Amino acid sequence: SEEIVSHIHQYTGGTPRRINVLSDTLLTAAFANEDSEITMTHFKAAIQELNWSKTKNFSKSENTQSNAIFNKALIEVSENGNTIEEFAINAKTCVIGRSNRADIQLEESRVSSVHAQVVSNATDSYLVDLGSTNGTKVNNKAITKHALEHGDVIAIGKKYKLTFKLIDNQSDNTQDKTI
Repeated sequence: SEEIVSHIHQYTGGTPRRINVLSDTLLTAAFANEDSEITMTHFKAAIQELNWSKTKNFSKSENTQSNAIFNKALIEVSENGNTIEEFAINAKTCVIGRSNRADIQLEESRVSSVHAQVVSNATDSYLVDLGSTNGTKVNNKAITKHALEHGDVIAIGKKYKLTFKLIDNQSDNTQDKTI
């Protein structure tokens, strides 16, 4: 319905990745209930499952200005101490999970399809667990939301470590943050 489409936009901000995650969650809920249509009941359940709130609407100039911070960070994925790949943080959200719809895909059974996400604004980045089955830990402590600090060690599954690096504008050096 038009009401649900409007709500999808309010909770995703029109971001394609978030639209896909929410739509997939909605379709799964309807399928599980053997319903042929998505209802507001499905929508409310999906939002609760994802632990999402309405997004702030940014004007084009605000979005362009705040996007500058996203190009100053990256996530390095390592396995057994060996770097596998690096991912630039170039959006307000970066989804981490096993699914091919995740921005950073980790192929391990202990990692949920949509496990966690890094949420960034102009000044800070946060790690948010998205209701994963096996949880997310920072410095060996289970978290639901954590303000990322330099040197944080974040565990998602057992196989991988993800390192959050801030890039210093002045010298093009990076500061390590392990996720």
